[in-house]
Amino acid sequence: VLEGHYCNIPYAKRLCACGDNVVESLDHVLFECSFYLEERDIFIVPILKKCPGRSKTEHLSQLLVGKNQLNTESVAKFFASVVKF
Repeated sequence: VLEGHYCNIPYAKRLCACGDNVVESLDHVLFECSFYLEERDIFIVPILKKCPGRSKTEHLSQLLVGKNQLNTESVAKFFASVVKF
């Protein structure tokens, strides 16, 4: 997840391995990447369904701000399940 983030690779060149020719951003990983569809359906989609109609920015805040312990745990489980070693 987020290849090149700490390797001084320019942002525009941090392309996701999914082949969609897009930067592997946090938004892409959490909401769009086909590589993580199954994990997203398990850990992220149930959170997003609680507040339909929100913008991507609002959903990102909902997932990452940490005001809800269950949301935080689900996001952590998502990233633990998709991390590349």
